[in-house]
Amino acid sequence: MNIKNKATRAGPDLSALLRKMSDFAAGGGAGAFRAGLLAAALFALGAPPSHAAEWYAAGGLGANFADAIGLATTDTDRASYCDEFVNPHYAQIPRCAAPNRGGGAVDAWTSGFDAASGLFANLAVGVETGERWRFELEYFHRRAGIDQAAPIISPSGTAYTEIFGAELPRAEDRLGTLSAQNLFANVYYRLPSGGNWTPFIGLGAGLGRTTLPHGALWRRSADPADIASVANAVAQGLSPAAAEVLRGNLAGTESITRKDLRDSLYGAQLLLGVEYALSRSLALSLTARRTQFRELSGGGDYRELRGHVSNLRRDGSEPVTYGVEADGLSFSALSVGLTYRFGGGNRAR
Repeated sequence: MNIKNKATRAGPDLSALLRKMSDFAAGGGAGAFRAGLLAAALFALGAPPSHAAEWYAAGGLGANFADAIGLATTDTDRASYCDEFVNPHYAQIPRCAAPNRGGGAVDAWTSGFDAASGLFANLAVGVETGERWRFELEYFHRRAGIDQAAPIISPSGTAYTEIFGAELPRAEDRLGTLSAQNLFANVYYRLPSGGNWTPFIGLGAGLGRTTLPHGALWRRSADPADIASVANAVAQGLSPAAAEVLRGNLAGTESITRKDLRDSLYGAQLLLGVEYALSRSLALSLTARRTQFRELSGGGDYRELRGHVSNLRRDGSEPVTYGVEADGLSFSALSVGLTYRFGGGNRAR
């Protein structure tokens, strides 16, 4: 039996909606969030008069495909020869007392990570009004197994391991498995169709609580003969004898960060799909979505800075902190779901 009513009526003018979708596809972050809210308002204002509302619950399972992620990091460290823990004679170098300790965008180093994929699952509850409109509150969870290490690139575009050669055999960022808990408000428009198949289009906006494990490692050679950077300290005024002390103290040291990047991110999404009515109450759906978020940031103290606490001075007067910003938190997803209508699907659709 044909469950869908073939008689349809005209929906709202979709030209403004299409413009909003174009803005959404071109933007991201907070801009995409605002575009999603505006488009949702457009849907609501343009919706035809509603029939009796019908509540439904839905759930789905599928895969998400995370974008490639880029990291940009800054810190308030000075040159290694200004570190009192490894260079007790740092006061011989005038620039070690200069006020500029870095931390600006010009000092940022970067790293890049490949796209990844993982589980996507969602649950939603909503209401259908009119012949074409659907409004829902959706929770979805996603994971993306990035689990990669990437070389740290200097502001000049060259990897630090290439710049320092044998002195610095490892300088890398590492990301673990991204996980996110998300809560979105979505609005859908069901396109006119015949038979049991009904295509739909939707927009949503919401928040995603995102966690991304992050760590960084800078490891110097254990052989003092490889520590060639002390020549820079001598050029800045450090005595040759003090330079030899610095060379020995730097050999084999590590600087380590290990802390999750965690934040609540504004996001917006575009959804496209098709639904097949299995009965008057139950429908199977296939949904594709594109969800965009703003950047994720974090930071703190070094877990270990050249083998000691995250400070340049033994009296604790110059603490060193770092900050990381990750872009590319957006993703695409494809999922299969089921929708149950509590009213039995009796109203015309």
